[in-house]
Amino acid sequence: MKIRPLLWLLLATACVPAFADAPSADLVAHSKLIVAQTAGSSGIFVVQDDGSVRHRQSGLVCPADFQNVHFVQILIFVPDGTDIGCDYARVIADGSAVSKLTIFSTKAPDGATLDSVFAHYKDEIARAHPGVTEEKPTSLSITDSAGKQRTDYQTAGYSITLGGKHFHSELIVGLFKGWMLEVRATYPNSVVQVDTNTTKDEMRDQVMDIESPYLAFMSAQDSLTGSTP
Repeated sequence: MKIRPLLWLLLATACVPAFADAPSADLVAHSKLIVAQTAGSSGIFVVQDDGSVRHRQSGLVCPADFQNVHFVQILIFVPDGTDIGCDYARVIADGSAVSKLTIFSTKAPDGATLDSVFAHYKDEIARAHPGVTEEKPTSLSITDSAGKQRTDYQTAGYSITLGGKHFHSELIVGLFKGWMLEVRATYPNSVVQVDTNTTKDEMRDQVMDIESPYLAFMSAQDSLTGSTP
């Protein structure tokens, strides 16, 4: 399995339209363009009627959009499609990404456990980003229908410096139906920071930066079918 460094892109803002008020047709067209322009995607990804993208092998459904970050690319790490990702970003006026969220689905090796999968991804981050500092993940947690915290996933938080700027990076990992599910999100602050100049949109983005990874993880888990090529 290849080491996956943080996929922190410098993007032209024109490549990442704000979809908050866009009609569904625009989302579908945007997703189709991304899939069509990705080498090797035929037979691995299919765009659905709402613009979401489904990974045929695992059943993983990648949303067409999030409130705080927008769909920018699909990732195919091995040609057979058993190690893939969907990448989302929010960019500012100079074209640099200030928030990233990536959903990964990888076929689990024989004998994999949640502990071994979590250890693998933590080691992957440490090797890809020497000097990264582990810190507490955000205070969000996933509960079951009885309100008890679920034990079928693990999380970690990191303090990371990119381009001379500090970011918080959140790692969420699970093992479901033979697939390793990983969500990584990197954004400026692990808690919402507000002052007199903070706009409503900035407030929303900060809140959703923290919430979206967990929403993405739950949605991704629900979509997994466990099918294989």
